Amino acid sequence: MISKIRPFREDDNSSEKLVGKPIVDPKGDIIATCAEVFEDEKKKKHMRLSVKTEIGTDFIVEETIPVSAISKIGEVILLKKTFNIKPIPVEEIVTFEIQEVKTPKEKTIPPSEEREKDTQQKSQAEQGTDKTIEKQPPEATKATPLPKQKEPEVIQTEPKEESKKTTQRTTVKILLEELLTLEDPTQKQTLKEQLVKKIKKSKTNQKTILKGIVRYLASPELPTRLEMAELLTKIVRQDYEIVIPYFSELLTAAYNEPDKKIESVLCNSLIRVAIEANSKLVTPKMEKFFNDLIINHKLCKTISFSRIHNLNLKIFVNNYDMQTLIVSKYIKQIFVKKSGNDYADALKDFNAVIIANSLIRFFSPEKWQPFINLPAVKKTFDEHFIATINTILTSFVEGNIKTLTDIIKPKLGTDLSKKIVQNMIKTRIDDFLTNISIIPLDVMTSFFQDDNNMTVQILYDLINKNEINAQIIFIEEKTYIATSEHG
Repeated sequence: MISKIRPFREDDNSSEKLVGKPIVDPKGDIIATCAEVFEDEKKKKHMRLSVKTEIGTDFIVEETIPVSAISKIGEVILLKKTFNIKPIPVEEIVTFEIQEVKTPKEKTIPPSEEREKDTQQKSQAEQGTDKTIEKQPPEATKATPLPKQKEPEVIQTEPKEESKKTTQRTTVKILLEELLTLEDPTQKQTLKEQLVKKIKKSKTNQKTILKGIVRYLASPELPTRLEMAELLTKIVRQDYEIVIPYFSELLTAAYNEPDKKIESVLCNSLIRVAIEANSKLVTPKMEKFFNDLIINHKLCKTISFSRIHNLNLKIFVNNYDMQTLIVSKYIKQIFVKKSGNDYADALKDFNAVIIANSLIRFFSPEKWQPFINLPAVKKTFDEHFIATINTILTSFVEGNIKTLTDIIKPKLGTDLSKKIVQNMIKTRIDDFLTNISIIPLDVMTSFFQDDNNMTVQILYDLINKNEINAQIIFIEEKTYIATSEHG
């Protein structure tokens, strides 16, 4: 079945069309349900979100999503980009409210009513009633005692989440400080192992320990920096992904480290993360970091470009994606300078495939030839090197998979060659399906020069991984590629 979904229009932003529908991110995951549509102070509409909790109930969260972030709508709401909605801990879901037990106030009886009451009591006594009511002066009159009420049961809940986090932060901070005061090597190793175990238990511990490491790596005391570098090594061996959010800060520490031994320990940890993380390291935060470092010169102002460049080559020697990102910043600077400079010279440390792929990924085709014709580029590279870049770019545009593979595979290996070819096919298919909603598979593949039938294999793989907005359909025993919206 093909879900009927279409591009979002301005008249779709009403509560009637949005409330109650599942919200799906670009990865295909349902992240919430639209609970309400409201306007902010600037008259911009937002969706209030309802999420499923750990105990299966619905819960309205603080986060909202602007209606402008909607890409398409149908039975579900498809977003243009990913939004991180924090999970709701049980402690925040279950609350116990104990109602105050109010004791009734004493009722003041007027004198006339009291006299009437006395008369009735005397009459009852004279008629032989068993109950004798003793009259008391008005000032001594007491309210009739209420039956003893059962006190509400107080249910002990877990401490508030923030209280837990505070306790965890305090504990690991104390352990970090203690590590720096110990002299016995055995005790130090034991404490480091303890910190590594704690970092696995919660994100609060991860954040506190890694922030502490970053802070102490800026210490003027060499022994302090060495202890932190060695602790980082143990953490990376345990779980490299913990370090990814703090990679730019740790990279800055490596740039600034004057001691060769500590620099070596730090770089070894960062190299391991770069290899293991691969493309996961190319985050918006890392892209901004290199933009501020290379383009805007906001960071590491006292560190030479040569040192930064050489450390980057060392750390990212086996991370093709990070090399491509860094090269894109160098290319941008060469465009700005338009003359021979350090950035053009630095490009000589990268092969033609990396440079060509950086142009493909980060620059429009209109920029490719102007870059190659820049004086700084012609001065830095020989004709054969420039010809290789041109061949890769031309093969990409023409869909010549065979030529592209023949050039890339010997330089970067099978896996990276396949990755670039996948990117080429993905780009071409996206272009095709932007203009038409359905095309026969054999017509689609005819646009690619492919001797080994790689196009079909890669196409199926991209569709299965939801990396392209397409589907395979069959009409009268013929195979077609269509947009996901095509019915």
